[in-house]
Amino acid sequence: MQGKLALVDLAGSERASEANSGGQKLRDGANINRSLLALANCINALGKQQKKGLAYVPYRNSKLTRILKDGLSGNSQTVMVATISPSDSQYHHTVNTLKYADRAKEIKTHIQKNIGTIDTHVSDYQRMIDSLQIEVCRLKKELAEKESQLSIKPAEKAADDELSWLNILSSETSENVQERINLQKALFELEETNLHNRTELQDLDDAIAKQQVNIAAYATF
Repeated sequence: MQGKLALVDLAGSERASEANSGGQKLRDGANINRSLLALANCINALGKQQKKGLAYVPYRNSKLTRILKDGLSGNSQTVMVATISPSDSQYHHTVNTLKYADRAKEIKTHIQKNIGTIDTHVSDYQRMIDSLQIEVCRLKKELAEKESQLSIKPAEKAADDELSWLNILSSETSENVQERINLQKALFELEETNLHNRTELQDLDDAIAKQQVNIAAYATF
């Protein structure tokens, strides 16, 4: 029987303006927030998967989600502890934390015993090696086809063109991923701002209603 235990601290989602951080702390905070956003995307996708069937889960968007992949799906038992503050000044952080935990509640995992033998592990590793060797052969074949298509060009120029094409593709992919992350982050901030505005509007309505009651009571005298 085999298993593993993972303890992950997800704290550190505070805003830079509130934490008054700068320099390396600011960069670390930004990286933490990006990881938490990637985890939120995975949790949302897994929740949709439970309700509507198969859905793409972007585990590869951050190191955090790759580490937590086994805990979020498959043969695992996971507990998320959400800590909140009773302070009024932390109201919006409390709401966001509870929303985060509520989405995580939609994920259902199935646990069973991991029982294996040495022979089983050896066969598993052999299958992995065979699969990787097949992948290497496929990539070598694709590379040979590319080189044959570029055979009319000098060898150095062909290599430079290939490298340039790969750099362009990598740059475009990074830009698309970053744009998606920025859009998701903007959406979360808009949702938080909208909730804050609704709260202020409700407080204003309550104040107006209270003032009208006071005016009516004064008029009766």
